[in-house]
Amino acid sequence: MCFIMGLSAGGLLPIVFALLAEMTPARHRGWLSVLTGGLGTAGGYLAASGAAAWLEPIFSWRILWLLNLPTGLLVILLSRFIPESPRFLLHEGRVGEAKHNLNRFGIELVPASSDAKTETTSQGTEFKQLFRKPYAVLTMTVCFYGLAWGLVNWGFLIWLPSILQDFLHMNDKIAYQLLAKSALFAAPACVLVAWLYGFWSSKRTMILFAVGTAGVLASFATIRPGGSPTLVSLLTVLLLIGLSGMIAMLSPYSVELYPTKLRASGGGVTASSSKVGGVVGPSAVALIMTAFPGLTIPALSLAAPLLLAAAALWMNGKETSGKRLEELEETPRPSLRRNDAILYPTAPPDKLSG
Repeated sequence: MCFIMGLSAGGLLPIVFALLAEMTPARHRGWLSVLTGGLGTAGGYLAASGAAAWLEPIFSWRILWLLNLPTGLLVILLSRFIPESPRFLLHEGRVGEAKHNLNRFGIELVPASSDAKTETTSQGTEFKQLFRKPYAVLTMTVCFYGLAWGLVNWGFLIWLPSILQDFLHMNDKIAYQLLAKSALFAAPACVLVAWLYGFWSSKRTMILFAVGTAGVLASFATIRPGGSPTLVSLLTVLLLIGLSGMIAMLSPYSVELYPTKLRASGGGVTASSSKVGGVVGPSAVALIMTAFPGLTIPALSLAAPLLLAAAALWMNGKETSGKRLEELEETPRPSLRRNDAILYPTAPPDKLSG
């Protein structure tokens, strides 16, 4: 069941952010993508934890599977309203379809010269190119960032209710309610994350949240048995803010780094890196907790990868905030101009004015 659910969510999310990146003007791309991801993550976690606290004691865990049925059907119904990316269509040489989609938004496709052509690429090579120059270092950097997030989210957060029960002697209902309430308080922080990412700096905001989340874990490490419930609640809120912010930025950032032919593949690889933590994290943290009871060692052992990921991003990451996708690519591509036209980069200067 988890595998089937992962096929759905893991496949859809990178495509959603690739579409947003390719169809949104540069000045709005960053904050809109992050806000979408942040509210989706926080809202989904709030709904899931709230449903667990409310329904699980009555109907057991099986009821939680059924909650995904109506949302899955809704996604199928709404998908027909999502247009194909004009950039992708141009890249594939499907100019007529690109014109049709752009006309829906009142945008005109303007070739700059008669000999301008769209580029095509052979199929089956995209994945290998992600791990070759000039993208290999960027790919490894964002994947390590995703892995570090996944270790904390799936390795620490998923064990937190059990930790609260065994370590602080909370009953299971109170522990789940704490997570639900913390998610509710963390949700408004998505607006702050979106603003910082879109209007301050994408790279520095990602580093800030990784370092901040590591600091929260270090604070968890100082809690002793019978510690203050108020402090635990505050740290849980801050942890959810940090984790929600990190994952909300990871997918938008990763798709901005790659050209059209690699964008969805790059986003998919990055998203999969965050899921690796879901495979490794729970069992790894369980082993650490068995060998070192308490919060100190488990929390500090997960803070370390976050700091390493922040350092790697500082050294190798790109600033994407406010930049057009063409500015971030190694080779020029057709672009959406502010005058609502797609112009090929070979256009004379007078064609690019305005």
